[in-house]
Amino acid sequence: MRAMAGLSAKRGILYGAGVGFVAAAGLLLYLLLRNPIIVDSVRLALLFVVLPTGAMFALLGGLAGLVRALARRNRGTGDLRPCHPKAPSDPALGDSSRSGRRTPRPVRFALVALVFAGSVCISGGVTSAIAQRGPAKPNLKLLMVGVDGATWRVASSMMKRGELPNLSKTVASGSAGVLESVRPMYSTRIFTSIATGKTADKHGVRGLSETRADDVLVKRIWNILHEQMGWDYGTVEWFLTWPPSTSEHGFSIPDMLAETAETIPPELSFVRELRDIGKSVSGGSYGRLIGIAHRAAVCGCRISTLAELADIVLAMRSSPQLELYAREQEALVRVISDATCREMRLTDVEMVALLYKSTDSISHKYWRYHDPRLFPGTDAASIDRYHSEVEDIYRTVDSELGRLLSHLAPDGILLVFSDHGFQPSKTINSTPAAFKVESLLTRLGFSLSDIGYITVGGVFYLRPLTIDETESTRLLSRLEEVFASLAIEDSGEPAFSVDVSDAAGTGDDYVLVAMNASAIESSVASEPLIVSPSGDSLRLSEFLTNMDISGSHAMDGIIIASGPPFRRGNHLEGASVLDITPTVLAALGLPVAEDMDGRVLTEAMTRTFLAECPVTTIATYETEVRAPRRSRGVQKMPEETKQRLRSLGYMQ
Repeated sequence: MRAMAGLSAKRGILYGAGVGFVAAAGLLLYLLLRNPIIVDSVRLALLFVVLPTGAMFALLGGLAGLVRALARRNRGTGDLRPCHPKAPSDPALGDSSRSGRRTPRPVRFALVALVFAGSVCISGGVTSAIAQRGPAKPNLKLLMVGVDGATWRVASSMMKRGELPNLSKTVASGSAGVLESVRPMYSTRIFTSIATGKTADKHGVRGLSETRADDVLVKRIWNILHEQMGWDYGTVEWFLTWPPSTSEHGFSIPDMLAETAETIPPELSFVRELRDIGKSVSGGSYGRLIGIAHRAAVCGCRISTLAELADIVLAMRSSPQLELYAREQEALVRVISDATCREMRLTDVEMVALLYKSTDSISHKYWRYHDPRLFPGTDAASIDRYHSEVEDIYRTVDSELGRLLSHLAPDGILLVFSDHGFQPSKTINSTPAAFKVESLLTRLGFSLSDIGYITVGGVFYLRPLTIDETESTRLLSRLEEVFASLAIEDSGEPAFSVDVSDAAGTGDDYVLVAMNASAIESSVASEPLIVSPSGDSLRLSEFLTNMDISGSHAMDGIIIASGPPFRRGNHLEGASVLDITPTVLAALGLPVAEDMDGRVLTEAMTRTFLAECPVTTIATYETEVRAPRRSRGVQKMPEETKQRLRSLGYMQ
C-alpha cells in the first residue's frame, strides 16, 4: 500500500513537471509574439521560466498523486489496483519491465516536454538575437541622446583603456568636444534650453517648481520637426514632458518628476512604476509587482533585465542601500532602453529624444568612491566596494547606446550630449556638506514665496521668483549684501563667497553662494558662530548638514555630433548647450530661428554639406505668444516631486 502511494506521487511529479514544461513553453511563445527581444539569454530563460514552472507543476502533481493514493487506501484495499496493470510476461521474451529496455511513460512525457521547452528557448534566443539587431530598414532619421552629467573626465580615460566602444566609434565618426553649460546648473532648465535653443527667460523654465510640459512656453525641437517635416517622434524620460503628448504615431515616456505614471501608449507606464519598485516592496505590494513585471515582459523588457530586477527585489531586505541604489540605476537604464527599442520597432518614428538620468544620480552619490583623494575620511572598505560604480554606469549607457544605434538609418543624424559635467562637491573637514537653505533664508528674513533656491553640492543658487526686472534686481542686491556680510566669529573671515548674475532678458538672474570651507575648517571653535555686522549670530551647526552627495555639477559637459553633415574625427571647441537645436535644424536643411539664442556649429560640419545646404534663417517658429510667468516656488510643489529632488541633492 505504501509502495502504491509512493508510485502515484512519483508519477504525479513527473506528469506535473511535463505539464509545467509545456506551460512554460507556451508562456515563452506568447511573450515572444508580444515581445520578440525577450529571450536575450537562453540560460536565463531556462532558469527563470522553464525550470521554476516545471518545479511548481511537479509539486502540484506530486501532491495530487499523493492525495489520490491516500483516497484509494481509505476506500479499502479492494479498490487498490495499479493504474497500468502489468502485461503477462513471456518467458521466451523475458520481463521487459525488469529488463530496463522501456522508459516509463511519465518519464518519457517529462523528458519530451523538457526538450520541447528547451527548443522554444533556443529558437526564442535566435529570434531575439535577430530582433535586437534592429529593423531591416531602420526609419529613424534623428537620435538625440542626453546623458545627464556625463563628463570627459570619466569617459576619456575609459575610452583610452579600450572601453566604451560605442561612444568611441561615435567620436571617431563625428565631431566631439566640450559642451559648455549655463548657470544655474540644474537639469530641467538646461535640457529645456538644449531642446529649444533659447534661454530660460524665453522658454520659461527658471526654477525647480517648473515641472510640467505646459511650463515650457516655446516649441521644442520635436514640435518643430513634426510641424515642418511631418515627422513622428518619441520622447523618453525627457524633462517636462508630463502630461505626455506626442505625434499621431509617436510615443512618450515622461521624466522622473511626472506626477503620475501616465505614458503614451499606456502600457509603457511600467517604466515609471519600476522606478518606484522600492515602495512596492516595502509596502508588501507583491501582486502589483507581478502585474508590472507582466507588462514589462510583454512590452519590451529583455529577460536579463527582468532577472536583474527580480534579484534586486529579493536583495532589498538584506543588501546595503548604497549597493542597491547603483543596481537600481543600472537596471533603470536597461528598462528605458528596452521600452524605447520596442517602440522604435513598432512605430517607425523618424525622431527620438531620450535622456539617461542615471549617470547624474550615480555621480552625485558615488563620486567620493570614484575619486577618494579629496575625501580622506572615506572608509577604505567602501572605496574598494563602490569605486567602480561611476564607471559602471558609463559602461551600461554605452552598451545601450549601441542598441539604439541599430535603429538609426544609415543617413541618420546622432547627437550625444550632457547638460553639465561633474566634479567633487565642497567639503567641510573632508566631509560633503550642504546648508539647510530654507531654514537659513527664513532666519535671515527672506520669504520662500519671494525667493527660489537650488542646492548643488556645497553651493546653492538663490533667485527671485518675480519676473519684474526692477524687483528682481532689488532682491538680488539684498541677497548679495546679506550673505556677503556674514563672517566666522572667531576668525573674522567671510563665511560665504558670493557671485551675482543679473543678465537682463536671459532668465539667468541669481546669487551663487558657496561655503567658505577653508575659513570654517580653520576656525578654532568646534561649532563656530556666523555673525552679521548688526551683531546677530547664527550657530553654524543649526544650518549645516552632512550629505551623501559627493559629486557636484561642473560647467564642462560633452557633445558628439555624427552623421553625413558632420566632419569625422573633428575636435569641437566653444559649443554651448544653446547651440544644439540650431545645429540640428541646420543639419536637416531647415532654417534657424532668429529668436533662438544659440548658434549653428558650422565648424562641426563638412564643407561639402555647407556648400549644398547653407545656413538660412527664419524669424521664428512660434505661432503663439506665451508670456513669461512668475515661478510657483518650492512651497507649492507636490511632496512627491520634492522627495525626488531631495534624493538628487537639489533641495534640503
